[in-house]
Amino acid sequence: MTHFKKSEHLCLQKEIDALFAARSGTVRSFPFIAIFRVVPVEEERAKVLLSVPKRRLRHAVDRNRTKRLLRESYRLNKDAFLAALPADVSVHIGFVWQADEVAAFDRVERKMREVLAALAQKVSKMGETHGED
Repeated sequence: MTHFKKSEHLCLQKEIDALFAARSGTVRSFPFIAIFRVVPVEEERAKVLLSVPKRRLRHAVDRNRTKRLLRESYRLNKDAFLAALPADVSVHIGFVWQADEVAAFDRVERKMREVLAALAQKVSKMGETHGED
C-alpha cells in the first residue's frame, strides 16, 4: 500500500513561491490544472501542493472534501507517475482546483491519471532537451 507522506507535501513558502514564479509548465484538465516545476534531484521525486481556492468553493466542507479527493486520487496514481519520470529528475507540482462544484471521485481520479501521464511525458521531453546542451 502506497502512502502520501508528509515529506511529499510541498510546504516551504520558498518552494511554493518558486513553483508559481518560475514554473516549467502547466497541464490543464478540467476540473483542475497542474502547475509543475522541474528541480534538481531530491530525496522525494515529487512534492505536491493541493489548492482549492475559496472563490471557487465558498464552503469549507466542500473545499476539504475536494482536497481529500485530490489527495486520494494522487496517492492511488503516484506510483505509475513516478515510474514514468526520468531517474535524474524531481518535480514540484501544484494542483489548483478550477471548478465551481465538488466533482465525483471517479471523475477526479480519471482526470488525475490523464494529468499525471501528460505531466510525465512533458517532464521526459524537457529532460531530453536539457540533455542535448
